[in-house]
Amino acid sequence: MFKPYSFYNSVLVLLITVFSAELRSQDLQLAEAIWLEPFSYSEVLEIEILENQTHDLVIGTLQRTRGEVNPEDSRRLQGDVVKATYKIDQEFSGAEVFNFYREQIFAEGHEILFECSGRACGSSNYWANDIFGKRNLYGPVMNQFYIAARRSSAEDYISLYVITRGNKKVFAYLETVKDDEVVLPLSESSILSRALTEGSVILPHIQFTNSHDLSEKTDITFLYEFLKENQSLFVYLVAHLATDLNESELIQASTKRAEVLVEKLVAKGIDPKRILPRGVGPLAPNCRQKICRDRVELVVRN
Repeated sequence: MFKPYSFYNSVLVLLITVFSAELRSQDLQLAEAIWLEPFSYSEVLEIEILENQTHDLVIGTLQRTRGEVNPEDSRRLQGDVVKATYKIDQEFSGAEVFNFYREQIFAEGHEILFECSGRACGSSNYWANDIFGKRNLYGPVMNQFYIAARRSSAEDYISLYVITRGNKKVFAYLETVKDDEVVLPLSESSILSRALTEGSVILPHIQFTNSHDLSEKTDITFLYEFLKENQSLFVYLVAHLATDLNESELIQASTKRAEVLVEKLVAKGIDPKRILPRGVGPLAPNCRQKICRDRVELVVRN
């Protein structure tokens, strides 16, 4: 005879088993990705695992200029990104949690790229909403800590943000990136083959200032030599930009970025008819939210 109770009980056991297996798999991935010992008195609230993503590692104080939140300095990485949010037992302070991780980084000989606390980090609202997209990380500015480091034995990076909210709850947010970025060689077989097979390619290491001028750290020699070697190639240089500005401002700002890049190439001797600047602002994301929001693509013109 059919027994409904036994059936539903079996389904419940199956669901619990599947859910438990997912949690074990998630815990395993988290343990492998985050190469620092976790704070013992903490609970994992959320885990995000993103494969082969572009990620901007913040290594400078945050500031708002002309409506945009940007760090004074950052490092663009490409690889697998893991994001984990922890809730800390309220018996411990944010400073204790931060020092626990910082001492590990220091003891293992990892390279500290940037660290700050309190007002020196900038607004907590910028970190929580503009950088991390996590509202629960917003708190009093004096209650925040941040550190970014590079692993001593590999091209792995980690950043930690700790905040004590106004209600005294302490949260820690960790991001790790296994940097797999391969700098494109200055040859036809590299850039051109990708552009022709995929239709476009994201240009590496193209960075701009807050006023949308080309950063002094950006070297466009590889792009100039590529265009010089391939005289029959006509391309668009398309700038993408997504911040809290409105649509028209973003299109205007991204267009300026593309135009600045074209001007630099023309000044080096590239025919302006071969390279057309375009700015699309936030209209062609092609990536997850806040990933690849700031980039320049080379698109082959048919």
